[in-house]
Amino acid sequence: MILFALWVLLSGMLDAFHLSLGVLSSAFIVWLSYDFFPSELDRCWRPLSILAIFIFISWLMMEIVKANVAMLRLVFRKDITAHIEPDIVYLQTRLRNPMALTIFANSITLTPGTISVTINGKGEFSVHTIDRESAENLPGEMERKIGRIFGE
Repeated sequence: MILFALWVLLSGMLDAFHLSLGVLSSAFIVWLSYDFFPSELDRCWRPLSILAIFIFISWLMMEIVKANVAMLRLVFRKDITAHIEPDIVYLQTRLRNPMALTIFANSITLTPGTISVTINGKGEFSVHTIDRESAENLPGEMERKIGRIFGE
């Protein structure tokens, strides 16, 4: 769908011939590149998982915006050193799928104020946080949303 939307956007042609050519080209590219994707993604092609992916991405974007605002508030405080409390937080997640763990670690790192430091296959994370507020929601909603994508 994304490739087809890009085709329509870049070609600007909305007649039947060009639209059908776009569908065929997009389907061919997906078929050709299917083997490049890890096998863990096979269970993500269910309709509920695809919906969960879109919900997660939109939710993550909002969380990134909120975390950026929180970091801006922190940076522009007069007494910034009194509020910065860097710490390493250790957490256990119920996720076991390697792809789910990777997405979880990357999502944590994408959110300003937190960085995934270590992770193992048992779902044990260490996360560097810049203040207590950044650590409060870990693992929380992010873990649940990623779990829905992978059926965990």
